[in-house]
This record gives sequence, C-alpha cells and structure tokens, in this order.
Amino acid sequence: MAAPASHSSAIFIEALSRMQTRPKPAMTDQEIMGERRLRQFLCALDLLAFAAIAAVALYIWRFWPRGHDVYSDLQQSASETYLLTWMGVALIAALTALGRRTRLISFALSFLLLMECLAQLYFFSANHHPYHPNAQAILNRFEPHPLLVGIPHPSTFGGLSHDAMHRRTTVNEGKASEARLIYVFGGSLAYDVGVIDSETWASDLSRLLGPRYEVQNYGVPGYGSLEAMIQSLFVFRDVKPACAVYYEGAVDLTLAHAADLSSDYAPDHQAQLLELLGVGYRPSGLANNWLFFQLVERAITSGPKNRPSPIAVSAQQDMRLSQIFTDNMRLIAGIDRHFGVTPILVPQVLNYDFIETHYERWWPGIPAQAVQPMMHEMNLDLERAAKDSGAVFLDAPLNIHWESGDFLDPMHFSAVGTAKFAQVIAPGIAMNCK
Repeated sequence: MAAPASHSSAIFIEALSRMQTRPKPAMTDQEIMGERRLRQFLCALDLLAFAAIAAVALYIWRFWPRGHDVYSDLQQSASETYLLTWMGVALIAALTALGRRTRLISFALSFLLLMECLAQLYFFSANHHPYHPNAQAILNRFEPHPLLVGIPHPSTFGGLSHDAMHRRTTVNEGKASEARLIYVFGGSLAYDVGVIDSETWASDLSRLLGPRYEVQNYGVPGYGSLEAMIQSLFVFRDVKPACAVYYEGAVDLTLAHAADLSSDYAPDHQAQLLELLGVGYRPSGLANNWLFFQLVERAITSGPKNRPSPIAVSAQQDMRLSQIFTDNMRLIAGIDRHFGVTPILVPQVLNYDFIETHYERWWPGIPAQAVQPMMHEMNLDLERAAKDSGAVFLDAPLNIHWESGDFLDPMHFSAVGTAKFAQVIAPGIAMNCK
C-alpha cells in the first residue's frame, strides 16, 4: 500500500520542479516599450513635483516674513522641514522609476505624493490658505484644563514664555518686597501674541508703575468674559491682588448672531478654544508632516462633535450677546469686591483701517463695515457694567488716536502699540490701586 503513495509523491515533486524551471513568457517588444514609457512618464511627473516643491521651499527660505511674530523662526523651520521631506519623497520616486526592479517603490511613493497633493487642495478649499505644519513647540504651548479648556503650559516657546503658575511671563524687575499686585485678564489682546515677554503691555505697565507695583498676566488667547469670570472665582483665593484689570470684548464679539446662543456660550465658544489652543487633537510628528495622514487620523480619532450653532451675518447689534456680556462683567466685578479686589474695566481698541481693507471674517457674524460700531456697542456695555457694579472704567484708550503701526494685524498690538497702550492706562491704574 505504501508504494503507490511514494510513486504519487515522486510524480508531484517532478511536476513542481518542472513548473519552477519553466521560463516565464518573455515580454514582447511592444510591452517592453510601453512599460519603459510608463516609467519615464512617472519619473517626469515626480521630477516636476520635486521642482515645484523646491520652488516653494526656496521662496519660503528667501522671502519668509522674518520677525512678523514671535514664532516666525520656529514656523519657518517647520515649513522647511515639511517641504524638504516631500522633496525627498519626490526625488526617490523619480530615481526608482528608472529601474524595472524598483518601479513598484516608485509607484507607491508617487501615490503618496498624489494623496498629499489632494490633501493640500482639500485643506486650501476648507481654510483658504495652504497647509503649513506647526512647530512642535507651538503645539505644546497649552495644556488641557477641566474648567477653562486650556491653560498656558510652563515653558519657553520661541520669543515668549509661560511661568510656573501657568501665566504669560511678565517682566517685573526691581520691585519692592511689599509691591502691590495687579492681575491682568483677557484674551490674546491681553496675552499679547505678537510680542516677546519684555514687550507685552503688562511688562510695559509694570515698568511704568515702578517698584511699588507688580503686574501678572493671566490673559490667554481665546479667553473671553466667561473665562475671566471663572479665573476670578479662584485665582484671588491664594494670593489677593490690589486690582484686577479686565481687557474684554472682542472675543465675545466673535459669537455675535450665533443662533440660540446659550448663557455659557456652549458649544460655540468651547469649540473655538479647543481649536485655538490645540488641546483637542494634537498631531504627532508624523501627522504634522503628512497632511493626508493627519486628515485621516483626525477623522478616526476626533469622535462625535458638538456642531457650532449657525451664525447669521448682520450689521445690527446682537442684544442677546450684549445682555450675556454685560451680566458676565457685572458678575466679575461682584467676585472682585467679594475678595476685596478693585475691578478695572478697560475698553478695547482695534485696527479698524486694516479690518475694513483686509477683512477675513475674524468675526463671522459681522460684515467689515459693522465691526467698529459693534465694538463700540460692546465698549458701551462694558461701561454700563462698570457703572452698575461700581467697577472702575478707564476710557483713556478711546480718547487717543491709534495708527496702523500700533498693530500687527486687525487687533493685536505691535511693540509700539503695547508701549502706547500701557502709557495710556498707567495713570488710571496707579490712581485706583493705591
């Protein structure tokens, strides 16, 4: 019974051996020519992609607006790293297209290039500007917080830093041991996103007030009256300042004409903060330099989201927002009085000439020509809240002429502007913080 089995095995092995040694059918001359032309075409496309990316990299290296903001050098380096990475991918794809044995590598890399190009087109259509990766240091500026969404992460980031108490660093030199404390609250206009630590208006104010006063900056980009109210509930309990300065209005105004605006600004404002502070989704190093992968990763990991309320565009004052903002500022003043702190409310000034000529809907519910009158109404609400609550209202910033050179963009001060602003408010603060 074993012999037939051995005979069958021998026949199978012999057949398998013949199959392995049988020569593969040779490609015809026409097929060889077609395959070569396909590789040549692929090589040409990859070289074209390489040249295009190299041109953009050269432009960024040569014409990047150095010193435009405190993150300028970090951002330039991150953009150059991204472009050099994809230049390398394009060059390898072109070189591997030259050989038949490496053509599959070329196909794979060329496919990645195509997907990255499509991802860039998608990003541009959604955001109206090309994708530039953020420097890793910038991604780590803020850390999650259960009440405030995000707070400053203690470290140094380009030309600015955060102290151990999760605040924007304020330069306080030569202060007396019993110096009176002044706390500053607000959004990016108080935080001063465009200048280094020594040039914030909080640091300028500290210098102007002299050794008897010490200023600490609790401003955070995106914080409005809601966050200032939450901060005021807790920061005075450990160390009580003499005065608290609130520079509020423009952040709240971003919610103008949001449908069914709730008194806690949810979910609209919280969604803005998650994106602005980068404490929701934070791309890895790979995703930061591979946009297509980042888009896929975002779609998979972000989970369900609360959709922001639809926003209508109108030049009319939003009375619902006006009421909430006024109530918030009254409540803030009440909290301050409870802790024995003098509340000082300061109206906001914006770069209206820039807004009217280069408007990009920083306030999505307001047309360009309506920003100034609506900001005026917010300042009137702030003044009304001060009168109702007994807070100090410093109208000095509204009584001087502001020029384009005082700003870096529609609202954030330049170093010239911060010095000017501090000079304007310093007398009133010194008078009310004795």
